[in-house]
Amino acid sequence: NDLFVGQTTQLTAEARDASGAPLTDRVIVWSTNRPQVATVTSQGLVTAISSGNATIMATSGGRSATAAINVSPRPVSSVVLSPGQATLPAGQSLQLSVSLTDAQGQVLTGRQVSFATSNVQAATVSATGLVTGVAPGSATITAISEGRTGAAAVTVTPEPVVSVDISPASGTVIVG
Repeated sequence: NDLFVGQTTQLTAEARDASGAPLTDRVIVWSTNRPQVATVTSQGLVTAISSGNATIMATSGGRSATAAINVSPRPVSSVVLSPGQATLPAGQSLQLSVSLTDAQGQVLTGRQVSFATSNVQAATVSATGLVTGVAPGSATITAISEGRTGAAAVTVTPEPVVSVDISPASGTVIVG
Protein backbone atom coordinates (compact mmCIF):
# COMPACT_ATOMS: atom_id res chain seq x y z
CA ASN A 1 0.00 0.00 0.00
CA ASP A 2 1.35 3.41 -0.99
CA LEU A 3 0.26 6.39 1.07
CA PHE A 4 1.18 10.06 1.33
CA VAL A 5 1.95 11.56 4.74
CA GLY A 6 -1.36 12.24 6.50
CA GLN A 7 -3.41 9.74 4.48
CA THR A 8 -5.19 6.75 5.97
CA THR A 9 -6.19 3.35 4.66
CA GLN A 10 -8.42 0.68 6.17
CA LEU A 11 -6.93 -2.83 6.31
CA THR A 12 -9.04 -5.89 6.99
CA ALA A 13 -7.97 -9.27 8.34
CA GLU A 14 -9.87 -12.47 8.80
CA ALA A 15 -8.93 -15.56 10.81
CA ARG A 16 -9.60 -18.85 8.98
CA ASP A 17 -9.67 -22.48 10.00
CA ALA A 18 -7.72 -25.32 8.35
CA SER A 19 -10.30 -25.65 5.56
CA GLY A 20 -10.17 -21.90 4.82
CA ALA A 21 -13.53 -21.07 6.38
CA PRO A 22 -13.68 -17.70 8.20
CA LEU A 23 -13.60 -17.73 12.00
CA THR A 24 -15.70 -14.64 12.74
CA ASP A 25 -15.47 -14.93 16.54
CA ARG A 26 -11.66 -14.51 16.67
CA VAL A 27 -9.94 -11.34 17.86
CA ILE A 28 -7.45 -9.72 15.49
CA VAL A 29 -4.58 -7.79 17.10
CA TRP A 30 -2.98 -5.10 14.93
CA SER A 31 0.60 -3.81 15.27
CA THR A 32 3.23 -1.85 13.35
CA ASN A 33 6.99 -2.32 13.30
CA ARG A 34 7.62 1.42 12.72
CA PRO A 35 5.05 3.63 14.47
CA GLN A 36 7.06 6.73 13.50
CA VAL A 37 6.21 5.91 9.84
CA ALA A 38 2.69 4.44 10.10
CA THR A 39 0.35 3.78 13.00
CA VAL A 40 -2.51 1.28 13.14
CA THR A 41 -5.64 1.24 15.32
CA SER A 42 -7.19 -1.83 16.94
CA GLN A 43 -9.64 -1.86 14.00
CA GLY A 44 -6.89 -1.87 11.29
CA LEU A 45 -7.02 1.81 10.30
CA VAL A 46 -3.51 2.79 9.15
CA THR A 47 -2.33 6.42 9.30
CA ALA A 48 0.79 7.56 7.42
CA ILE A 49 2.97 9.65 9.76
CA SER A 50 6.29 10.24 7.96
CA SER A 51 8.21 9.09 4.89
CA GLY A 52 9.52 5.55 4.95
CA ASN A 53 8.38 1.93 5.02
CA ALA A 54 6.46 0.07 7.71
CA THR A 55 5.02 -3.39 8.13
CA ILE A 56 1.55 -3.74 9.60
CA MET A 57 0.83 -7.08 11.24
CA ALA A 58 -2.53 -8.71 12.01
CA THR A 59 -2.30 -11.53 14.56
CA SER A 60 -4.89 -14.04 15.77
CA GLY A 61 -4.43 -17.37 17.54
CA GLY A 62 -0.66 -17.30 17.17
CA ARG A 63 -0.85 -16.81 13.39
CA SER A 64 -0.15 -13.56 11.60
CA ALA A 65 -0.22 -11.83 8.23
CA THR A 66 1.53 -8.64 7.16
CA ALA A 67 0.95 -5.71 4.84
CA ALA A 68 3.77 -3.48 3.57
CA ILE A 69 3.13 0.26 3.79
CA ASN A 70 5.22 2.75 1.79
CA VAL A 71 4.78 6.37 2.93
CA SER A 72 5.85 9.25 0.69
CA PRO A 73 5.74 13.00 1.30
CA ARG A 74 2.66 14.73 -0.13
CA PRO A 75 3.60 16.04 -3.57
CA VAL A 76 3.82 19.74 -4.35
CA SER A 77 0.78 20.88 -6.31
CA SER A 78 1.22 24.66 -6.29
CA VAL A 79 4.17 27.08 -6.12
CA VAL A 80 3.40 30.74 -5.39
CA LEU A 81 5.99 33.53 -5.30
CA SER A 82 5.32 36.65 -3.27
CA PRO A 83 5.21 39.39 -4.30
CA GLY A 84 3.92 38.27 -7.68
CA GLN A 85 4.93 41.58 -9.24
CA ALA A 86 7.65 43.97 -8.14
CA THR A 87 9.52 47.04 -9.30
CA LEU A 88 13.00 47.74 -8.02
CA PRO A 89 15.81 50.09 -9.00
CA ALA A 90 19.01 48.77 -10.54
CA GLY A 91 21.45 47.92 -7.78
CA GLN A 92 18.70 47.14 -5.25
CA SER A 93 17.58 43.71 -4.02
CA LEU A 94 14.26 42.15 -3.06
CA GLN A 95 13.70 38.87 -1.20
CA LEU A 96 10.91 36.78 -2.72
CA SER A 97 9.06 34.29 -0.52
CA VAL A 98 7.78 30.94 -1.77
CA SER A 99 4.66 29.12 -0.65
CA LEU A 100 4.30 25.43 -1.54
CA THR A 101 0.97 23.64 -1.14
CA ASP A 102 -0.38 20.17 -1.85
CA ALA A 103 -3.55 19.35 -3.80
CA GLN A 104 -5.68 20.01 -0.70
CA GLY A 105 -4.11 23.45 -0.17
CA GLN A 106 -2.07 22.41 2.86
CA VAL A 107 1.27 24.23 3.19
CA LEU A 108 4.32 22.03 2.62
CA THR A 109 7.73 22.72 4.16
CA GLY A 110 11.22 21.33 3.81
CA ARG A 111 11.05 20.93 0.04
CA GLN A 112 13.77 21.75 -2.47
CA VAL A 113 13.13 24.94 -4.48
CA SER A 114 15.26 26.26 -7.33
CA PHE A 115 15.08 29.73 -8.88
CA ALA A 116 15.73 31.05 -12.38
CA THR A 117 15.51 34.39 -14.19
CA SER A 118 14.37 34.93 -17.77
CA ASN A 119 16.66 37.94 -18.28
CA VAL A 120 20.03 38.10 -16.47
CA GLN A 121 20.73 41.48 -18.08
CA ALA A 122 17.79 42.98 -16.11
CA ALA A 123 17.69 40.92 -12.87
CA THR A 124 19.49 38.03 -11.23
CA VAL A 125 18.15 35.67 -8.59
CA SER A 126 20.06 33.74 -5.92
CA ALA A 127 19.49 30.17 -4.78
CA THR A 128 17.38 31.58 -1.90
CA GLY A 129 15.14 33.84 -4.03
CA LEU A 130 16.98 37.14 -3.53
CA VAL A 131 16.37 39.19 -6.69
CA THR A 132 18.88 41.91 -7.61
CA GLY A 133 18.18 44.57 -10.24
CA VAL A 134 21.05 44.75 -12.75
CA ALA A 135 19.86 47.24 -15.39
CA PRO A 136 16.53 48.74 -16.57
CA GLY A 137 14.30 46.09 -18.11
CA SER A 138 12.03 43.26 -17.05
CA ALA A 139 12.46 39.64 -16.05
CA THR A 140 10.31 36.75 -14.97
CA ILE A 141 11.62 35.02 -11.86
CA THR A 142 10.60 31.36 -11.68
CA ALA A 143 10.57 29.06 -8.64
CA ILE A 144 10.50 25.30 -9.31
CA SER A 145 9.72 22.52 -6.83
CA GLU A 146 8.97 18.89 -7.73
CA GLY A 147 8.21 19.86 -11.32
CA ARG A 148 5.73 22.60 -10.36
CA THR A 149 6.49 26.26 -11.07
CA GLY A 150 5.49 29.69 -9.87
CA ALA A 151 6.50 33.05 -11.29
CA ALA A 152 6.95 36.69 -10.36
CA ALA A 153 7.25 39.61 -12.79
CA VAL A 154 10.09 42.01 -11.94
CA THR A 155 10.59 45.41 -13.53
CA VAL A 156 13.97 47.07 -12.99
CA THR A 157 14.07 50.86 -13.16
CA PRO A 158 17.14 53.08 -13.56
CA GLU A 159 19.28 53.55 -10.48
CA PRO A 160 17.80 56.41 -8.42
CA VAL A 161 19.50 59.78 -8.04
CA VAL A 162 20.75 60.00 -4.47
CA SER A 163 22.57 63.36 -4.65
CA VAL A 164 23.46 66.24 -6.94
CA ASP A 165 26.90 67.85 -6.80
CA ILE A 166 27.90 71.19 -8.30
CA SER A 167 31.48 71.82 -9.05
CA PRO A 168 32.90 74.12 -8.00
CA ALA A 169 30.67 74.45 -4.94
CA SER A 170 31.40 78.17 -4.69
CA GLY A 171 33.13 80.74 -6.83
CA THR A 172 33.43 84.34 -7.86
CA VAL A 173 32.15 85.56 -11.20
CA ILE A 174 33.10 89.00 -12.53
CA VAL A 175 30.38 90.92 -14.35
CA GLY A 176 30.79 90.81 -18.06
